[in-house]
Amino acid sequence: MLNVHQVAVAQRLDPVSFTAAEGEVIGIIGPNGAGKSSLLEVLVGSVIPHTGQVLWGEENLIDARPMRRRQLVSYIPQQSSVFADITVTELLYEATVNLGWSRAQQHDNIAKLLQEFDLQPFASRSILRLSGGEQRRVHCACALLNQGPLVIADEPTAGLDLYHQLMLLELLVKRARAGALVMVALHDLSHASMFCDRLALLDRGQLIQIGTPNEVLTAT
Repeated sequence: MLNVHQVAVAQRLDPVSFTAAEGEVIGIIGPNGAGKSSLLEVLVGSVIPHTGQVLWGEENLIDARPMRRRQLVSYIPQQSSVFADITVTELLYEATVNLGWSRAQQHDNIAKLLQEFDLQPFASRSILRLSGGEQRRVHCACALLNQGPLVIADEPTAGLDLYHQLMLLELLVKRARAGALVMVALHDLSHASMFCDRLALLDRGQLIQIGTPNEVLTAT
């Protein structure tokens, strides 16, 4: 269970409180500048709030050590990283270094993600030779190699064509149904309605409403 209590970021996010459980997909929606990224950055530890707590069970994520946070959280940021001139497969292997997997586990999990993300044709190709959308899929695959119980995705479909947007959202739902809590910022309200169990509407740094897609989108 995630318990966000009175979390605020100066000039970016007013005090926000909500709870969310494993197995849910929570969509974070709202206009640009609403505070969506600020909220998600607090959850992953890249921004420290000036007030509030973020509890995973009884563990305070704000005080968690980086290694512990990496064990708990899979994070797809809004902007993809700059890649080195290595192959897709090599990058995916690098992403497993701190996960404690055997070589067989690395091989099996990477093969699975290559298939799920439609990356098999590019497995031996340099990252630098891929299109922006292909690089974005590789970046998402790297993030989801971490099988922690909390998945944070900040506009993960940005830069993807419609087919791969739907593919990625289906994979996030699959992670939730396997027991993870997925929190995803989305601009497309039709996607938010289709794939999310609940929506949290932010505007000007305030949490306006949280509820089912029908409740939130009807109210807006």
